[in-house]
Amino acid sequence: MRISRPGFPDSDRLLPIRSNLWRGPGVGGLPDSCRSVEQISAIVQSNSATAEESAASSEELSAQAGLLNQLVSRFQVLEKE
Repeated sequence: MRISRPGFPDSDRLLPIRSNLWRGPGVGGLPDSCRSVEQISAIVQSNSATAEESAASSEELSAQAGLLNQLVSRFQVLEKE
């Protein structure tokens, strides 16, 4: 099949590419690419949430360590003679 459009002299070569993009699930093409992008997006969002939780935990542990340091600094260790 030959399609003549100005600016697209080889448009007949585009038809197989265009038709291959819309193949069904499991055979590649655009649906599988969209699904892959969605999976990557979900993983990135999960990693981002985990990183935020880790940062919050780190700040909490740092504050607790500071408090513990203050409490321990009240004690004095006596050296044996």
